Formats: sequence, structure tokens, C-alpha cells
Amino acid sequence: MSGDGRPAGRVADLVFSGRGERVIALLLQGGRGARRGLVPFEEVAAIGPAAVLLRRPVVLAARDGARLRGLRQTHAGIVGRRVLGKDGRDVGIVADVCFRPDGGEVTGFVVSQGFLGDIAHGQGFLPAEALREGRQGWLLVPPV
Repeated sequence: MSGDGRPAGRVADLVFSGRGERVIALLLQGGRGARRGLVPFEEVAAIGPAAVLLRRPVVLAARDGARLRGLRQTHAGIVGRRVLGKDGRDVGIVADVCFRPDGGEVTGFVVSQGFLGDIAHGQGFLPAEALREGRQGWLLVPPV
């Protein structure tokens, strides 16, 4: 919701920094005029289970050219990337990203082994520190 209490749209996706360490924007769909737009993460006042509250109604659209291009150029796609262990073993695919709502820092990744693997073993969790520090040798591979 924007600062005036009206819905700005539905959060359709998150935009991450180039190295995937931080959420830098929210991609909205719908809302006023049923168009898509980006909200810079610094404009997020609070994130709850039912709504995201904005400090002020700042939704970047095509008319905000330079700032919008800057956010899009630094974006890293994370969901759908394959996770490999240091031994080259396929661990699964990133199904979701966990982050701190107060600053956007990515804390970890939910890893899926596919429908049957998730039923048999459940989904796994990979802490972000394991990737940042190079511990355990995890690697996120872009989808092909």
C-alpha cells in the first residue's frame, strides 16, 4: 500500500542486487492503471503477511528511465538457479529466497529437488553465508 492507504499493486517478484545479496526493488503488477512498476526497496516501510507498506507512493515506470534502467541492469535472477556442491553434485533448484524485511539482506535460499524429491525428502535450506564465504563450496548456476 502506498502512503495514502490505496493499493499500489500486487508484489509479483523481487529484484536483487547483481550478486544476489540484497533485495533492491519490488516488481508490482496491477494497482492504479493495471500497469507494472518497480518500488525501490528503500521506500518500503514495513512488510507483513498481508501487505507491504510504503513510506511514500513511489512506483517507477517507463517514464522514470534512468533510475529504472539502473535497477534492471543490477538485477540478479535467483529463483530457478541450479545449486551445485563443490564436488559438482546437483543439490536442486532455488525455489524461494529468504530475506530480512528491515533491510533487504538475503539470508538464505529454499532449495527444491523437484516434486518427487520434495515429497520424499522435503525442501532444503541453504544459508546465504555459505555462498558468500565460500564455505562448503556451494555454487548457484544460472538457468539454461
